[in-house]
Amino acid sequence: MTQPPTVAGPDARAAAPRTSRAAVASLVLGLLAPCTCWLACPVGLVLGIAGVRAVRRGGGRVKGRGLAIAGIVLAAIGLLFALALWAVVVPAAVREVRRAKEAEALETMRVLCHGSYLYASEHDGRLPPAEGWEAALQAGGCVPWDHLRDRANPLAWPWYALNRHMAGRTLAGIARPAETVLFFECRSGSPPTAGPEALPGWQPGPGGYVIGFCNGHVEAVPKEDLGRLVWEAAGAPAEETPPAEETPPEKQGQSPISEPENR
Repeated sequence: MTQPPTVAGPDARAAAPRTSRAAVASLVLGLLAPCTCWLACPVGLVLGIAGVRAVRRGGGRVKGRGLAIAGIVLAAIGLLFALALWAVVVPAAVREVRRAKEAEALETMRVLCHGSYLYASEHDGRLPPAEGWEAALQAGGCVPWDHLRDRANPLAWPWYALNRHMAGRTLAGIARPAETVLFFECRSGSPPTAGPEALPGWQPGPGGYVIGFCNGHVEAVPKEDLGRLVWEAAGAPAEETPPAEETPPEKQGQSPISEPENR
């Protein structure tokens, strides 16, 4: 005689193992990691470990160990890939930003040197004064407004300063114009008219410190070559002052002087 099928009662249904939610979440986050730029990998890794522990402690009442392990593997692979990507992309991006800022500084320095010569041609051969040289160049239309930075803004790098020893001097009285600093790239917080002590403590660009010379040419000078620069009008190289250490954190018309030389 055929026995009727046995119907599971409430106790049998309650004893059926359940799937760990942490294991499911770990697998989902591992699969979606590329969509979140791999930011979900650490969370997926933690949830996968929690899922494995929940299955182990469940005593057969919790399942999903395979899902948790799959989530852990996907999260770990994604995390390693993200770290490798950041190790390559971030330094390359920083180099590109520094290169772009150096190109910007070189162009701005050419404009400042050219503007100073225009100013001198209208003021008996004298360079801009120490006080208010930025306003003097802008008022005469020698330098556009967008080529000078807001010194109160720490994100407005690069900044520029006029060599205080050249302020108000006549071009004819400069003994070695090709080696004498007229403008230079300075560090944040420096006054608009300063000397070598205002040079940044770190090399701003890959080529060096952007310097504009009294003969109009502009170049990026490496840190080891700063000693050859002339800061005084007499023509003798000034004693090199080491830049203060700090933490690092971008042609208008035909100039009456020779074309700038890029080195």
